[in-house]
Amino acid sequence: PVPLMEHTIQHLMDDFDSDEKRKDFLVKRASRFIRKLCRPGRDEVMGHLRSLCDSLVISTKFEPLPILKGLLPFLAYSCPFVIFSEHIEPLAECFDYLKMEKLAIQLQLTETWNREIKVAKNVTHPQMTMSATGGYILTGVKVNQVEVVVEKKGKYVGKGIGAIKGRKRKAPGAGDGGEKPKKKSN
Repeated sequence: PVPLMEHTIQHLMDDFDSDEKRKDFLVKRASRFIRKLCRPGRDEVMGHLRSLCDSLVISTKFEPLPILKGLLPFLAYSCPFVIFSEHIEPLAECFDYLKMEKLAIQLQLTETWNREIKVAKNVTHPQMTMSATGGYILTGVKVNQVEVVVEKKGKYVGKGIGAIKGRKRKAPGAGDGGEKPKKKSN
């Protein structure tokens, strides 16, 4: 697909002793170029992300919080996410961020458990020198930061952050005729 550069021609002549090896090299080079040309471009990937995803899975050896901050806007409301890390501290930072910014509900930070099995002839048993943990998982559901009035059986209970589902109501005293329940006086 692309003309050979001078250093590539020199490499073919000096380092390969047969035409078969030269041909294998050129076939691999051509397939590498085809993969590069067929790879989706940045604009195409961003177009897919703008259409909003219905789930998000993050697994990294690096700090997950910057990745979460970068990808969470592309997750649709009321959709689940999961973040895996070998250590609990980075996930605790993500947990605090999501809780303080009120971006998610049903947050759970759990430990995974992994058991290695030793298999020998006619014998199978757990590995005796294995570690107890396989890492940690943070799960939750992204919510819209819409303040809604919570009512129970027609009575005002309080305000909260909710997803788009359900009816949005004005706060009591804002022209809808609702009033906060009065305390009984003795």
